[in-house]
Amino acid sequence: MRQSFVRSLILPGLLLPVLALAASPISLRVGWNLVGNGDPVAIVVATPLFDPAKITTVWKWNKQDSKWAFYTPLMTSENLTAYAQSKGYDVLTSIASKEGFWVNASVATVLTDPLALPPAPETAAVILAESDLIRGWNLVASADNKNPSQLNTGLNSSLNTADKGIVTAWAWDAGSLNWKFYAPALEAEGGSVLANYISGKGYLAFSTAPSATDGFWMNIGAPTVVIAPTGTALERAKTFMATLRSNAKALNAADLSLKTELQAVADDVMNRTAPIAQSGIHALIVAMRGAKFWNDVIKNSSAPFVQSRNFVGDGGGGCGFFSDTDYLVRATSKADANYVACGTAAQRIDATNSIGQYQRCTAVGEWCHTNWSMRVRLHPDTADASKFTVYTHTRAARMTAETFNTDGFVSTFTETRTHYGAAFPGNAATLITQRDSNGQITALSLAGELSPAFSIEGGSFNMPPVATVLGDKHNVALSAALSKVGTLDKLALSGSIALIKADALETRIELAVGSYLHATTGNASAEDGSQEMLLKLKANTAGSAVTGDIKLSAFKLDVSHTSYIPTLVSFIGSVQRNGVSFFDGSVTVEALNHASFNVNLPRSSTNVHTLRVGFVGKVTIPARPTLDVNLSVTHNDAGASSTAALSGQYRQGLITINLTGIDNATTSILTLESTEGVKLVIDESKTSHPLTVNGEEVGTFTPSNSRITYIDGTWEQF
Repeated sequence: MRQSFVRSLILPGLLLPVLALAASPISLRVGWNLVGNGDPVAIVVATPLFDPAKITTVWKWNKQDSKWAFYTPLMTSENLTAYAQSKGYDVLTSIASKEGFWVNASVATVLTDPLALPPAPETAAVILAESDLIRGWNLVASADNKNPSQLNTGLNSSLNTADKGIVTAWAWDAGSLNWKFYAPALEAEGGSVLANYISGKGYLAFSTAPSATDGFWMNIGAPTVVIAPTGTALERAKTFMATLRSNAKALNAADLSLKTELQAVADDVMNRTAPIAQSGIHALIVAMRGAKFWNDVIKNSSAPFVQSRNFVGDGGGGCGFFSDTDYLVRATSKADANYVACGTAAQRIDATNSIGQYQRCTAVGEWCHTNWSMRVRLHPDTADASKFTVYTHTRAARMTAETFNTDGFVSTFTETRTHYGAAFPGNAATLITQRDSNGQITALSLAGELSPAFSIEGGSFNMPPVATVLGDKHNVALSAALSKVGTLDKLALSGSIALIKADALETRIELAVGSYLHATTGNASAEDGSQEMLLKLKANTAGSAVTGDIKLSAFKLDVSHTSYIPTLVSFIGSVQRNGVSFFDGSVTVEALNHASFNVNLPRSSTNVHTLRVGFVGKVTIPARPTLDVNLSVTHNDAGASSTAALSGQYRQGLITINLTGIDNATTSILTLESTEGVKLVIDESKTSHPLTVNGEEVGTFTPSNSRITYIDGTWEQF
């Protein structure tokens, strides 16, 4: 549990080659995948990682010679060389940093080298430069976290100096089998010219920036002809700042922050709506597990008696039989098995210091961790075998050190339990099941009250993790039809969940037909990422009204095999803020490296937890033109050396403003730059910040009084 996460690169008698598969795992779909190496080390192609049972061919474009390099694990080295020569190809041996490549996969798989170390948090990102691009076609990759429009803005000056310019950019979307497209010349025409072209051709837009494992084509030609903006540098700067100021005030008079309003949307969706929906559905699943356990053991005369059963899939947990209503006396046979008690696997909050780092218990009576879970108790109806009364409690078990072993680690704990919801045995609901001729559950409904959901936030940005109980109870009316998808159970869901706080409705969620959950309800394990949940919902929270689809998918185990979570949570739909239409688009939260992260070890430079939050869509402000927003925040939580990077842009009419930012223990810098060359760099280590136009200083911003002072003596208050 506490052994080092980093694996040694030195084996007995052998030093691993410097060239190893990059640390970032590359996910492949069946068929053609355009991927890339955005890590600082090269990928060696002829390794067991390119398994002939999974990979058919690998291709790289050699831009200098304008020819393909080819590799297949299905051929011997001699046959590969002969075949490549006969076709005029090069033999592909390695893929350098910043290079893209095609992979034809026969099965869905992930290319991962378990020995490859992730780059240290302070390692400079692998970013594209003018020298990486030649005239003609370039197949590239980068960790810039910039879409092609932002790359064009950043590279345009250096490319033009070298008599080059970006003509088009293309990426292959393996999920939809379609091309993404961008052309700066069309974008420069303004309005919807680029969007209309993309739609007319049936292409896709670059709605998000390519990741470090995405490959994309860039066609480089003659320098882009740029129409010089009108007005003096000072006049352009004032127009730029006036736009920022008016949008900020229109968005939120209290905070003046587009980012804050978007974060409020994410908080409502991810920290409230999703936990409430997931908690209600999880309660339904656990109740179904208990009912199935009762049916399989007690109602099946030929089945032997077993006192308990553990569940591997869908968060784990287990159920057991009891003979008394206090659930203190475990049943010893079918004759005295009167009730079923179930629990979910605990979500654990470890003790941390003031900056969110794991802190081991060292003294008796010291708090070590708290286990959060849901307890579900089923009372079978004696008159109706398909009916159960279901009682629920939300439990926080606070664990303090009681004794220590000789190694200085806690060996026994003192447990203090706090229950949320109604008094014991808990909030009451009614579960009704339908069974087929074999006695298997095919449909069920749950109506009544559930104990409240909880949300765990923090553990990053110098914030220790905190659990919040969401209200006092839930009123639920959920229905599910059960079927099979491979080895998984599919629950087709519909109904509603309402969060009650202080006897008033705070949040209501309605699930439309088409919502589903893929999970396991028996002992089978589904730790291969195949579980997922899609909620087609309408939700009303205190500040937001949400309509759209929330999806939890890409479940992965951490390296310790103790944390199995959805590493992709996405929302696609619309949001109203304070009764006014605000946002239409998508919000995504990704745990990028959960498979290589160890939840049982402190976050550090060798155990980094990486999250990325993205916003893509349209923001509508009353009495203001619509903003097209594309923001991405990547956070590398490495304890004291944590870093966060912001990248994105927003457009309003013909004005495009790009945003980049970095925040760590020593640096906090936010850069805003328009496509006309107006630039503001806010560096928190300084007391004032320059406002420039194409490098010429035209004013300064002073955070202490939130004022822009221009070189002509005028000023603007923010």
